[in-house]
Amino acid sequence: MSYWCGFEEGGPDSINMTSNCVPMWTLAGANLAALNGKPAGEVKLTLATAVRSMLAEPWKYRALNPPNGWGDYESCVKYLVELAIMCGLVESDWTFYAHH
Repeated sequence: MSYWCGFEEGGPDSINMTSNCVPMWTLAGANLAALNGKPAGEVKLTLATAVRSMLAEPWKYRALNPPNGWGDYESCVKYLVELAIMCGLVESDWTFYAHH
């Protein structure tokens, strides 16, 4: 199952990531389900904090790599960075969505 993220108002195409990475981004403080409906400006700050956490302690997050090989630490970090960039490309009050 995948997590799709984007903006209610349109903007950049939505992107997805396997839900196998949910434990990683949640541990890093970016619970995407909880960010659903939040403004892009707020989401961008949360994602940036999560990426910094993941880059500072990669071993902690690599330990959560799913055994089935669908998704991993590197792809999760890349996904969060891409989402943060997307949030910076739209108006800060645009509505972020995350669903699976």
